[in-house]
Amino acid sequence: MIFSTGTQGFRARSAGRQALGLGAVGLLALGLTGCTGGGSTSDEAEAPAAETTAAPEPGQVSCDFVSPATGGAELTETADAYEVTWTGQEVDPALNQITFTVILTDFGSEESSKPSVQMQVSYIDGELRGYGAVDDQAQLVEAPGEPVVSGDTVTGTFPKSLAPLAALQADDFAPDSWVPRVETVVTLEGNEREMTECTETGQSLPYVPLG
Repeated sequence: MIFSTGTQGFRARSAGRQALGLGAVGLLALGLTGCTGGGSTSDEAEAPAAETTAAPEPGQVSCDFVSPATGGAELTETADAYEVTWTGQEVDPALNQITFTVILTDFGSEESSKPSVQMQVSYIDGELRGYGAVDDQAQLVEAPGEPVVSGDTVTGTFPKSLAPLAALQADDFAPDSWVPRVETVVTLEGNEREMTECTETGQSLPYVPLG
């Protein structure tokens, strides 16, 4: 399956703020926030925040969600895939929608439009509706299999052979930032939304690619 997504800058952040774009399947909102996957970041995208601790280990990074949210996110890069785990946010059938996202951006690229990709997992009423990476046409290309859900932990594995990632790898994609987030939509009308992120402003965090 392929779903369409909308776009919005990295800076958008706060409970009840304007939604990410609604997708093409019913009211599925697979929000492409801050990038067009496999394409470029929006004009509002920000370079990685200044590091206040030691540089991340290559291919391994994690962060805690900003209070009052609980949990956090962790990304592990291997030679063949990106594995992302989000914790603290349950896939609740009572929610109209919940979308787990991570965005990787290569701000160090010499291209004027910085290469980015978004990987995401989305549920509606507790049922999986989208799992994959977003291409340069803002379409969600599905990953094989299904994410692993256990309590308030969701883990997705996104092969580098997946079309949007493969296109970037061919262009020597070297991401130097990441933005993990979880968006929840409570009502069918979509007017009760909450974005959970690792910074108050939704700013990207440093990332060191594997090898």
